[in-house]
Amino acid sequence: MAPIAVGDPLPDGTLAYFDEQDQLQQVSVHSLAAGKKVILFGIPGAFTPTCSLKHVPGFIEKADELKSKGVDEILCISVNDPFVMKAWAKTFPKNKSVKFLADGSAKYTHALGLELDLSEKGLGTRSRRFALLVDDLKVKAANVESGGDFTVSSADDILNLVSHKLGKAIHAHSLRNLNENNIILDNAILDFYIRCGSLASCGYLFVKMPKRNVVSWTTMIGGYAERGFCKEAVSVFQEMEKTKEAEPNEATLVNVLSACSSISALSFGKYVHSYISTRYDLSVSNLVGNAVINMYVKCGDVGIAIQVFNMLAYKDKISWSTVISGLAMNGCGRQALQLFSLMIINAVFPDDVTFIALISACSHGGLVDQGLILFKAMSTVYEIVPQMQQYACVVDMYGRAGLLEEAEAFIREMPIEAEWSVWGALLNACRIHRNDEMFDRIRQDLVNKKGVSVGTFALMSNTFAGADRWEDTNKIRDEIRRMGLKKKTGCSWIEVNPSIF
Repeated sequence: MAPIAVGDPLPDGTLAYFDEQDQLQQVSVHSLAAGKKVILFGIPGAFTPTCSLKHVPGFIEKADELKSKGVDEILCISVNDPFVMKAWAKTFPKNKSVKFLADGSAKYTHALGLELDLSEKGLGTRSRRFALLVDDLKVKAANVESGGDFTVSSADDILNLVSHKLGKAIHAHSLRNLNENNIILDNAILDFYIRCGSLASCGYLFVKMPKRNVVSWTTMIGGYAERGFCKEAVSVFQEMEKTKEAEPNEATLVNVLSACSSISALSFGKYVHSYISTRYDLSVSNLVGNAVINMYVKCGDVGIAIQVFNMLAYKDKISWSTVISGLAMNGCGRQALQLFSLMIINAVFPDDVTFIALISACSHGGLVDQGLILFKAMSTVYEIVPQMQQYACVVDMYGRAGLLEEAEAFIREMPIEAEWSVWGALLNACRIHRNDEMFDRIRQDLVNKKGVSVGTFALMSNTFAGADRWEDTNKIRDEIRRMGLKKKTGCSWIEVNPSIF
């Protein structure tokens, strides 16, 4: 059966749940959705990491915003029995808006054409990860994930869709009913299209605007940079300079520097730095100063980054953390630790981002003991609860030092379930140090779990290929194709004079 698509009627079906009196009830989907705007999202299974940590919490957190945009019901469906769904729902005590519905036999999931056959893994039929926006039983949006991805079905994705439809209606109303050009309204609509990811609509409106000010230009530059279109962001800044329609302000400069950082456009970043130096006093402009430091750090010129850092009259947490991160990325671990000591002496206290930089510095410098002391100090001294990124950094630190058994023991003793980034760090260490026994054991544990990332599969495939284990390599690649997973294509940039290619 073909998967449900935009324009299709929503099929009816019977689902189960426990009511507030703890009584098992059955309900038809049409009784919940008829005459209403409804979000119906499906997950591969209750209690799985991505579902429990990201997918469901996202809809719980965004429920009020979604309902303010006209959504009446938010329904979560899973191929689990109602007792499992009841137990899972209790793990979200703050939830008041998301209804947990059990599709134990997978009949309704099959009716949607969104079933996922995991029989080979002993899991039977499950649901693909998806989110549907339904208005009076007609599907208005169908965001269905490919393989184990989680990129289009989140609460934020659906909120953007709902907002987009409302914003387009407001834009159309303004075109029909307002005769005079209003730059404030035009800028607001420009910002709306950017936030919804409609860059084509945004670009068209920007070109057609009869008058543009610094807000218009900054919105375009920032929007492109945030969405990863950094070359386009730089081009818009260059066009802004040529037209002289507006003078860049601090926000404009911070956004174009961010774009330069993302594509390592050092020459153009230096040009922007020179432009800033003639107009701003970097010693007092902390916002712009931090952006300049970050640009040099990301482009690999830590020496100039430190020079700019030393110029700042007031160095905040971002200033210190950025330079520490730059030293870490460029193999200057001991200097990073020395700078951290100065940071504490200056009564600037670290946050979780600072510790990612510090532990990474220890990892790249082989400073395992110092890294472990810092990791422990996070909670005992600075009362910062370690998150997945810090745990992954510690595993990477152990792995680089060849301490694979210690790394595995560290993961097993974590107070939270390790995500793929943590296991991936250990697998990569096994590959580097050619510990095939541990690699195979952990790999087998991971493939039996749900939600393995495409990056983890790619790491497994490359490791087998490097060991001339071509039969295993082909099995992994077949699995990647079967699950419809795709690795993001890499790209590179070259800067020639002022142009970026």
